[in-house]
Amino acid sequence: MNIIGDKLYLFGGLSQTQEYLNDLHILDLSSMNWSQPKISGKPPVPRESHTAIVYNSKIVIYGGMNGQRLSDTMFLNAGF
Repeated sequence: MNIIGDKLYLFGGLSQTQEYLNDLHILDLSSMNWSQPKISGKPPVPRESHTAIVYNSKIVIYGGMNGQRLSDTMFLNAGF
């Protein structure tokens, strides 16, 4: 999770059915409303246990697990 201004960004994870996820959800902290933007381009592979930071107006996703250890780096332009 990352907080930028009044928005919380949640990427990926592991579902209750043990499915790896690569979706992005945004919680507007001022209204407490969730949204799920459409991701264009090549999305990161589904994963959990990754690192996510904000750098140069992008969310940087690094590593994690999806049944194997990942060591890739992906950038999400969250439109902020």
